[in-house]
Amino acid sequence: MPPVAARPSAPDRAASSPRRRPALVAAAFVALVASASAQGASTEGPRVLADGTTPEAALTAPVVRTLVPLRASGLVVTDERRVLPDGRVARATTLADGTPVDLDALRREDHALGLRRRGGMTPALHERVARLAPGETLEVAFWLTEPEGARAGGGAMRAAIAGRAPGADVGAAVDTARRGAHAAAASRYAPGNAAFAARAAALGAELVATGDVWPFVIARVDASSARTLARDPGVDEAY
Repeated sequence: MPPVAARPSAPDRAASSPRRRPALVAAAFVALVASASAQGASTEGPRVLADGTTPEAALTAPVVRTLVPLRASGLVVTDERRVLPDGRVARATTLADGTPVDLDALRREDHALGLRRRGGMTPALHERVARLAPGETLEVAFWLTEPEGARAGGGAMRAAIAGRAPGADVGAAVDTARRGAHAAAASRYAPGNAAFAARAAALGAELVATGDVWPFVIARVDASSARTLARDPGVDEAY
């Protein structure tokens, strides 16, 4: 799947202080409770506190309980989170009968199942293709499968500055590492991008763009070609 570009900012010194952390986590959890309430999740005091303490502790340990439907598999998972007295947030994810499950793993499996049922297309693209009239075309982005360990550029840049003292040479080292990672990614993805672009062109697709340092091809295709290319073994997801 396409990468998520957003990265969390580094915590400041106050947030990383052991003395402040429980209070800050508790404050963040209060915001989580408010957000969940606004979105329809249920909130209530915990049924059992981690240390079996007094009812007063329940005021600092609310439960946020959300039902998460998994469309392709038909499962509904209860995602329950609560803040512990020491500031840590505990999470439990279960099926309707109370069986513990790994929600993140189930989401990945559900996503893969949905893709297989839709022939490799996202729900939105699947609907758009179904509405296409004969002779009509649309632009489709095909995200291609990536080789094992393909995203090593960030590691290369971290390695470039490891152990270096702050100074001008750090910027130069990062620059060199970035150029090296860019060139390596381009050479790694170019063969697969070119091969898929050729297969798309052979089906009559109009090539719009081919990835440089990412594995994707964008092409204008009709409904039949969209379905064929989305099922191509080299495609991870069409959208």
